Amino acid sequence: MKSSLPLFPTSLMGSMPRSKEVLSALRKIRRGTMDPNDFNKLIEMETQKVIKLQEDLGIDIITSGEIGRDNYVSFVSNKIDGVRMMSMSEMLDYIDDKKAFENILTTLDVPAVSIKNAICVGKLK
Repeated sequence: MKSSLPLFPTSLMGSMPRSKEVLSALRKIRRGTMDPNDFNKLIEMETQKVIKLQEDLGIDIITSGEIGRDNYVSFVSNKIDGVRMMSMSEMLDYIDDKKAFENILTTLDVPAVSIKNAICVGKLK
């Protein structure tokens, strides 16, 4: 069977930029201040916009644009037991040389509460 795709098909790689509404909703859903049904409706509407944009541009392989996904690391960490997302400040409990760690964050200009990382906290499953 012959493929109907062109020799060099186009597709979206990675996530599409998210609107201010989606970014705000992601923060609210993380804090538990937004109804999950409202969040899902917003994500569905925004995803449809991304799909239409790709169709209008003639993209061959359409994707969702990953509008509702927080980020790759949290998406993966939510699928693996023994991994937890932690802010830099939460990681301090696991750091022996707290002062050196704080100095690194200061040098890199990384706010201790702004970035979360996937941290192994137990046996991976």
